[in-house]
Amino acid sequence: MPKLLCTNLTDRRFGRYGMSWPETLEVTHVDRSELVPPFSDTVRALIPDLDCMFVNVEDEVPRELIEGCPKLKLIQSIGASFHLIDYNAAAELGVMVCNTKGANATSVAEHAISLMLAAHKRIPYFDRRIREDSYLDAHNEFFTIKPRSLSALTIGLVGMGVIGKNVAKRLKGWDANVIYYDPYRPSPEVEAELGITYVDLPELFKQADCITIHLPVVPSTIGMVARPQLESMKEDAVLVNVSRGEIVVNEDIVWALENDQIGFYAADTIAPEPMPNDHPFKTMSDHAMRKIIFTPHIGGRTYDDFGRMLQMSYDNIMAACAGEMPRNIMNGVKELRR
Repeated sequence: MPKLLCTNLTDRRFGRYGMSWPETLEVTHVDRSELVPPFSDTVRALIPDLDCMFVNVEDEVPRELIEGCPKLKLIQSIGASFHLIDYNAAAELGVMVCNTKGANATSVAEHAISLMLAAHKRIPYFDRRIREDSYLDAHNEFFTIKPRSLSALTIGLVGMGVIGKNVAKRLKGWDANVIYYDPYRPSPEVEAELGITYVDLPELFKQADCITIHLPVVPSTIGMVARPQLESMKEDAVLVNVSRGEIVVNEDIVWALENDQIGFYAADTIAPEPMPNDHPFKTMSDHAMRKIIFTPHIGGRTYDDFGRMLQMSYDNIMAACAGEMPRNIMNGVKELRR
């Protein structure tokens, strides 16, 4: 009987979508902490015969664990991210690493635009002001912050993958001027269909009134938005991050907000998650705090998204256990391990 290890993914969660694992699959649930050395007794007992792993995007899967699983065929991430899986070690050993790329693209795109609107109109801040019984003060203060309409902006998209394209598609309805950068430029036909214009990355940071990030975490993108990029931005520009917190340098974001180098930062993702008490974003001044919005990594986690991610993951795991090729192989492995 094939063996599957799941982290923090319960049968109850599957039940919400009318799903369940078949009786022909032996499923063991463990806490994510059990996957890092020293492994728990439960994990050590599973290692010799484990066929597949099903993990959250926040779960670490180290080389030591992968090397200890001689029958492991597949490590399936429930989301698009897989940077905490040692995918290079998996590739060396012929273990496929798969994700659910595209399953939540619509929702993440919607969230990115929601954050753009909330930032440009300072919606959370003025909500708090009214709750403080400062309605008239808030009303008058609104006109001092230079509120903008999306249709008047140049919006820069960093990354034109599935999510970036979904954002661009929706921004057409807002009549915004959309520029973008991606190392893998789409065809002129796609650019024309989406109404987007390619610029290089330094030029995007200079031109855009609002920049939104849609990149995976790989070595070349970690810390790519730092002080040099922030210094080149317009002083009232908004930066939106719905990809991963590791792509920005936290201390440099705080510096930019404290010194009015940028107008606003809106983030659905933070590194690390959750934030420790001494995190730079928790120790900034009130002046900087007024120019930042956080949401707790929920952009791609609607009820609808999660159902699609679970189904894609389920299909991949069942395919691998049956000796068939799964979808969305992210580490270049071409053949299923036997």
